[in-house]
Amino acid sequence: FKYCTALNNLTTSRDRNKHIGDTTVVFWTEKPTEFENFFGTVLENDYAEDQKTIDQVGGFFDRLKRAAAGAEFDEGDVPFYVLGLSPNAARISVRSWSIASVQQFAKCLGKHLTDLELEGAPEKMPPLTLQRILDQTARERDEIQPLLGGAVLRAIITGSPYPQLLFNSVVRRIGADKQVNHPRASILKAILIRNYKKEIRTMLDPESPNVGYRLGRLFALLEHVQAKAHERELSRSIKDGFFSSAATTPAAVFPRLIQLHAIHLRKLADKKGLQTYYEKLVGEVHSTLKEKYPAILNLEDRGAFYVGYYHQRQYLFTSKKSENGTHENADAAEKE
Repeated sequence: FKYCTALNNLTTSRDRNKHIGDTTVVFWTEKPTEFENFFGTVLENDYAEDQKTIDQVGGFFDRLKRAAAGAEFDEGDVPFYVLGLSPNAARISVRSWSIASVQQFAKCLGKHLTDLELEGAPEKMPPLTLQRILDQTARERDEIQPLLGGAVLRAIITGSPYPQLLFNSVVRRIGADKQVNHPRASILKAILIRNYKKEIRTMLDPESPNVGYRLGRLFALLEHVQAKAHERELSRSIKDGFFSSAATTPAAVFPRLIQLHAIHLRKLADKKGLQTYYEKLVGEVHSTLKEKYPAILNLEDRGAFYVGYYHQRQYLFTSKKSENGTHENADAAEKE
């Protein structure tokens, strides 16, 4: 009677449980803490809150990141409990069960948030909660793999590798709709850092040795030059026709893309400064590919391809912020 009463209280308390797919996650501490009050915001929230709440959640996330870097979290020695439950016929199944101190959970959550950090987030974009991560794996929520939510939750709260299914699902969705948005690029970045021990920056990394990353950058530049050359006349871009194959079988695609690039550059002949600028920019990235185009990119390199593509696109379209930014240089070249 006692444990059923306690569980009923937890599952009916808005601040002590979250629903992720078919899993109900309940959580509590042995005594009241701020961590308990805000833990659910990492899992799921619609962010339709007042500005005060938004600021409080933002401050909580900042403290989690500092905890990942070694800072002490308030009441860090208090035990914290996370229970995942899902229906199973007439019974309830325990999907997951974790016990640790507030400090340990805060460190793992902070590491997760830090790994997800990526520049270029749209203004007022809500935090990348667990539910929004899962949303990037399928067209509709009812198509999300039923066991994926619990597996990702365990990775988040324990600091273990993200499930391979998450990586596969996000890459598959990008291949299907050709969209590399901020959430998807953030997820791929976090997986590459944690599962594959890659050094992926939050912004463009011209020195990255990963061939997939460099090919992604190159594709973004070729796409951009095509758009500049054709302006409003463009009805079908190289992304429409070659994006998926470029990320899987580069050797079969990039020679053709480089040929098309030469044609696109010639269309900029009346803007010599811009033509020279893009020719140099593409040449610099292309020269970093010291070996022949790979015949096939494995899943790891495909993930890096999409992150490199996202980084380069953001670098090209970000508003000018420094005296030597690419956007400014492009503007200057176009005026010549």
